[in-house]
Amino acid sequence: MKALKRKVAAIACAAVSVVCSAQAVTAFAAAKQTYCQQYQREVLKTPMSDALRYWANKYPSKTRWSNSVKSGQTIGFGYRYDNSVNNASDVTLYNSAAFARQLALDYFETNIYIRMGTEKTFTPKIGDQITYVNGSRLQTIFLTDTNTYAQCSEDRYTMITYGNKCSFSNGVLVLNGKAYSIKYVERPVKVGDANGDTVIDSKDLTAMNFYLNNKWTTYDYNFFIAACDIDKNGVVNMTDYNYLKNNTDSTNKILKNKGYVASLW
Repeated sequence: MKALKRKVAAIACAAVSVVCSAQAVTAFAAAKQTYCQQYQREVLKTPMSDALRYWANKYPSKTRWSNSVKSGQTIGFGYRYDNSVNNASDVTLYNSAAFARQLALDYFETNIYIRMGTEKTFTPKIGDQITYVNGSRLQTIFLTDTNTYAQCSEDRYTMITYGNKCSFSNGVLVLNGKAYSIKYVERPVKVGDANGDTVIDSKDLTAMNFYLNNKWTTYDYNFFIAACDIDKNGVVNMTDYNYLKNNTDSTNKILKNKGYVASLW
């Protein structure tokens, strides 16, 4: 990671619903963002339909998967590290984990993810990488819809299949009527996701406001800044806050006209 370069900038206090104080702000090399947008990938059906046709040709069903894939950079829920993510970045993935990551790379155009657990109220999203416990091993699937998935098997044949059905009940994955414990779920980091919970809502305004008012928390700084520098000018300030405030799609919990974090620096 490059050393942070410090500089001071004044932030004008706007007439918003929060109190803003003039402060020192750190400038960074602006993080990259994807060209694909959150609305396209998480709400519209056409992009996934197009992707499935592409995968059917590139990774045909009933063929073997033998590629390894780099994991990219992974952070825990809330941009915090825990035991499940301490060694999850920049490692080589194999078998079902590699296949799911490759589909995620193709679909979201990024290799930067949040790893989270599931609660009883867990709601699956298109593009989720679900890693569950299957006997003595872990198996990963990629959701092509909220109740449909693609995978390669974890047996010696590592066979690719699409169109498999699944459901979720009380935070548990159900396949063919059998319940499996979910180890973790991985999702791409959204631009505007200030609190690192994988959705865009009023909590992100609160988190960004804490930062702007020098009330820093224990978030991982690099992921936070990359997600919150919405206008890609290397500084998180009131311009970013106001865009987040005025462009949050509260129904779909996404940020309008914005995509995903494609690099931290």
